[in-house]
Amino acid sequence: MAQDARRPFDEHDAALLARVLDHVPNGAEVAYAAKRARERAKYPITAHDGLVALLDDGKVARFRDREVTADAIKRYVPKEFFPFDDEDDLIAKLLIAFDRAEIEHSKQTDPRPRR
Repeated sequence: MAQDARRPFDEHDAALLARVLDHVPNGAEVAYAAKRARERAKYPITAHDGLVALLDDGKVARFRDREVTADAIKRYVPKEFFPFDDEDDLIAKLLIAFDRAEIEHSKQTDPRPRR
């Protein structure tokens, strides 16, 4: 049976996709945020408060060894990212936001060698 190229994966591929996601920088964290948004948000998300609502108690969310706070959302998700029109938009913009946070953190913890 030929597989539909538009939907090349099905429920039998979940473990494979999870393993691949582990190799995408911040992919699992963003997927978790998208899952939270499915449960707690309505699109469009028009401001930081809409993302903060995805956090546990509106203050912090923990996923694996990561912690996301309301302050971090306000710092790394620029106001120009709003609105988040749909799930695809959320995923794309959060991947950028997580990368911004990692870049800033690496600059703080791994200073460049002095010459």
